[in-house]
Amino acid sequence: MKVGILISSWRGGGAEFVARTWADKLVERGIEVVRYDYAGTGDIPGIHVKHFPRRSALQSALALPGWLRASALQDEIDVMLSMLTYSNLAALVAKVRGMKTPLVISERNLASTFLPLEGRSGKIELRIAERLYRRTDRAIAISHPVAAELVSRFSIARDRVDVVPNPALPENPRRVPRSPKLRILAVGRFVEQKRPLLFVAALAVLSKRGHPVSGVFVGSGPMAQEIVGLAEDVGVEIELLGWREPWWQAIDSASCLLLASSVEGFGNVLVEAAACGIPSVAVPSALGVADAIVPGLSGILASDDSPEALADAVLAASKLPMPTSPINAWLQRFSVENSHRILHDTLLRAASRE
Repeated sequence: MKVGILISSWRGGGAEFVARTWADKLVERGIEVVRYDYAGTGDIPGIHVKHFPRRSALQSALALPGWLRASALQDEIDVMLSMLTYSNLAALVAKVRGMKTPLVISERNLASTFLPLEGRSGKIELRIAERLYRRTDRAIAISHPVAAELVSRFSIARDRVDVVPNPALPENPRRVPRSPKLRILAVGRFVEQKRPLLFVAALAVLSKRGHPVSGVFVGSGPMAQEIVGLAEDVGVEIELLGWREPWWQAIDSASCLLLASSVEGFGNVLVEAAACGIPSVAVPSALGVADAIVPGLSGILASDDSPEALADAVLAASKLPMPTSPINAWLQRFSVENSHRILHDTLLRAASRE
């Protein structure tokens, strides 16, 4: 089997990490992989790369599907895997225009909620996805909530949607000591979707209740000054460590991790925290986090997204014992081996047009 992977770049966020991990494992198993990208960054030994010529945004949108169709034919690709919404749409347009290669799209987020946050371009992508996603041969969802949306919102048949767990389990996690005082972690970009100001507001509630509390941010982004300003206004102690990789190596102790995001397709950081012995708190209305946390075992789902509810959940999570045996058994679902096994089965079914 010869697999093509369409993604904008080999470096960047979570989807790019997953693409690299999957590609590495496919090659390790003797499967030839060709990567098609349209940002032209980063190479990996053993993987053939084709770069789409750089053009203006409009020219790229018009020419990318034709280039992909011709490349898939020339390279004799058995199955094409596209990653993220823009790549999915480009591959689907190529399919509509005559690409014969079986196509598997991979959706990493709750598109109907996430894309409108990106403004006009995101709303346009959503409207096109509503018309084209059903044309795919198979679809991969990062979580069960994303799979449900692919079926209900985008009209993909249930038997053509596969949930492939993210290979989010760290290879060498470090068990982080529990802090005797409330020391709450936030890991990720400082952007509206992650709601870092809500994180600070929850800490302020805990402080007003008389709990000595501090917050640690591992990440970066355009809202850094707003975070610092709000923390000063409400009298909460915080640290901004910048981005560290892996993030848990920068943490000497913690009580729990709080993911205050408004929407998540999954939430790798929740799995990573569990592997490090750190309980987590997430907001259930973020939806995708439900696959990344075991309530009462690896963390707590807050009752709602108010600062008070998050504060209650933080107190409950910080008392969880985090038993190693049952948590490790659950974590194996997110191992590289398990993720690759399910991915491989999905690609085989698509290639054989089952």
